[in-house]
Amino acid sequence: MKQILYEKLIKIIKNRIFLLFLVIVFCFWILVHRLFELQIVNGEQYALITEATMERTLLIPAIRGNIYDRYGRPLAINETAFNIKYDPSIVIEDLNGVIYNVLSTLERYNEQFIDELPITKDEPFEFTFMNSSAEKSWKENMGLKKEQLDYTATEMITYLSEIFDIPSELSNIEKRNMISIRSAIFMQRYRQYNVITLATDVNEHVVVEIEEQCDRFPGIYIDVEPLRFYPEGEYFSHILGYIRPINEIELEENKAFGYANTDLIGKLGIEKAYEGSLKGQKGQASVEVTPTGKVMNKVITVPSTNGKDVFLTLDSDLQKKTAHILLENLKEVLIKKLDTQEITIKQLFISMVKSNNLSINDIMYANDELTQGFLKDLILKSNPKFDIKNLEDTENAKLIIMKAIEENAITSLQFILCLAEQEIITCDEEILNQLHNKTASAYTIIKEKIIAGEITPSATNLDPCTGSVAVVDVNSGDVLALVTYPSYNNNMLVNNFNSLYYEQLLNDPTTPLINRPLMERKAPGSTLKMLSAITGLEAGIITPSTQINDLGIFKSAGLPYAKCLIYSRYGGTHGAVNVSKAIEVSCNYFFYETAYRMGNAKAGTTLNSISLFNDYMKKFGLDDYSGVEIEEYKPKIASPKAKENAVKRLDKDATASQMQWMDGDTIRSAIGQSYNSFTVIHIAKYIATLANGGTRYKLNLVKGIKGENDEINKVFPTVEEELQIAPQNLKAVYEGMLGVTSGSRGTLRNAFAGFPIQVAAKTGTAEESDKRPSHTWFSGFAPYDNPQIAVVVMVPFGESTSSPATKIAKEIFVEYFGLYNETEELE
Repeated sequence: MKQILYEKLIKIIKNRIFLLFLVIVFCFWILVHRLFELQIVNGEQYALITEATMERTLLIPAIRGNIYDRYGRPLAINETAFNIKYDPSIVIEDLNGVIYNVLSTLERYNEQFIDELPITKDEPFEFTFMNSSAEKSWKENMGLKKEQLDYTATEMITYLSEIFDIPSELSNIEKRNMISIRSAIFMQRYRQYNVITLATDVNEHVVVEIEEQCDRFPGIYIDVEPLRFYPEGEYFSHILGYIRPINEIELEENKAFGYANTDLIGKLGIEKAYEGSLKGQKGQASVEVTPTGKVMNKVITVPSTNGKDVFLTLDSDLQKKTAHILLENLKEVLIKKLDTQEITIKQLFISMVKSNNLSINDIMYANDELTQGFLKDLILKSNPKFDIKNLEDTENAKLIIMKAIEENAITSLQFILCLAEQEIITCDEEILNQLHNKTASAYTIIKEKIIAGEITPSATNLDPCTGSVAVVDVNSGDVLALVTYPSYNNNMLVNNFNSLYYEQLLNDPTTPLINRPLMERKAPGSTLKMLSAITGLEAGIITPSTQINDLGIFKSAGLPYAKCLIYSRYGGTHGAVNVSKAIEVSCNYFFYETAYRMGNAKAGTTLNSISLFNDYMKKFGLDDYSGVEIEEYKPKIASPKAKENAVKRLDKDATASQMQWMDGDTIRSAIGQSYNSFTVIHIAKYIATLANGGTRYKLNLVKGIKGENDEINKVFPTVEEELQIAPQNLKAVYEGMLGVTSGSRGTLRNAFAGFPIQVAAKTGTAEESDKRPSHTWFSGFAPYDNPQIAVVVMVPFGESTSSPATKIAKEIFVEYFGLYNETEELE
């Protein structure tokens, strides 16, 4: 019996199921024992560890001051936003996993992360640096050795994927995005207590997911912060500028002002000029965080001080209306040139390709069934080894397309389809069908798109396609409007910096980043004749009644002979004219003779004349900055030194005789040619000084700054000089300017016929290239009997039958003085 029991027991023990049962029982016993130890024996200890927090001191950013126009309309404000931040002081076991979770969450809710990796977002990867030195500097900061500095963008992705241990199963795009954040963190490796912003202005879905699933996001937290926003965008971008993260150079320069390398700072415009007032003072907070980085408690120990609000002299409504007037008139000139065949549709398309308004990259990646596929075939047929990363190949591709347009290898309708495929223009189904059936009118479509603003003058890069305007209060020096075209949207360069957009701006041949009224210098042409008149009158060379007989060709100053414009164009002359009539009819000969009488080689006094001119240029502020608070270029006045420098630039071995100031230089200076070069703001200051009788004000863009107790500390007008000009001389010049718009022979008498108010004006033209139209100027003030504003317009290469500069100025006067009904009746 015992033997039988023993055998059964042995059989059970050897049974696999029994053995498995024993293993399970043993494991269960271990689990129960461990749970007992954790929860009963050491429960209190582990609870304390879990609840343990670290106390840290964080800086609280100050709310940046707002910027308003003269009437308190907002131009730069702060909007509350939820930002995702990473605290590098928190130890995270799987940083890549956390970053992947953040990126996945953002993508799921269609939000963007802050992406400043200088590598294109899509394949084939390319660097986005502006120059090789920037590329080298970045690579060195990323820890590359000398022999690795020639890595391509693709090689950098591979290299950094290994360095940061990015999971190999991710796609190349996913790796690139992970590297973008990892590299931003890497750049802060020596500043472990500086938090890093990963995304700005995320929606509530992202906020809820990160806060409710904090275990998936250790070291990540949501912070509520203000973001900069510019409500009027491109209307004020050149004036306001924008803010961006501080760079190393700025950090070093501003070290004494408490900046950290994660701070924002004004980069251009008012944001930069008034950084000290706008930025405010940081505060401090004591923060308790868990080991995973979750904020448990926050106590403000030192409150931050908000930045001060800045009020500008600009009138927001006038600024926007002026910008609209400028654009509409440029469009009108373009359409008129198309109507008269001065510009053909072919020329317009070729110019658009030449000026980078058709993407070669999009063409090369387009589906073959699209019209762009046909262009791709043309390019590959010419260059089977085409490389989109090769700049020379890209430029040659543009030449291939331009040649195809010229030779009708691609029709106008096909090109319009390409524009539609690249979403440069919109086309409804009806138009698309007409295009595919070749029944549409290319001219009609293009004209409609220009009127609608889908094809802009700047996109065509055809003359004229740029312009600038200044409107100034003549009795205070306040700048009321300062407009440049083309412009850019500074909202694209603040917060989430759009590097692709910025690159497009840099590559745009119409230079939209240039603040034209302050930085585009051109010869002023006949707008300088009033100054020449004042100089001659005040020096006693002429009187208001002095008459000079226009002979057409002025020979006294030697070869090459100078000519009056009416003689050059029609073979006629103005006859005998006094100074008022000379301004009215814009008689060059009168001012040649006046300048010659001031000093000439025959009398051995050549330099006396230009010296006298320079004195009066200085009196009217044409030798120095205008005074506006943001960056501007200094004017260039014609002088012996200016000639010497200009000649040396062309020929460093120039002789003394080649650089010598001659009578011909003087007389041409008197009509705004020679070496004179001014921006719109310089001429506006001169015209304002003339209009108010000789009080030269420093021009202002800032009206006041809000101080303590919400009191605005106003910026009062600053008088730089009170010119003592004889009343009869001013009267003679004023009458000449009035004659321009209303005299029997005035050059603008038709343009201002029946205008409700009297306007004093003078236009100017200046030739820069014999292959392009001359630059056109308008300068003037109104009302004539009680001057309030000066208006100056400059349209580069704008000379045409449309007289855009004059028309623009006229419409600005209508807007400012509210003359709508009266001008409508006239029309």
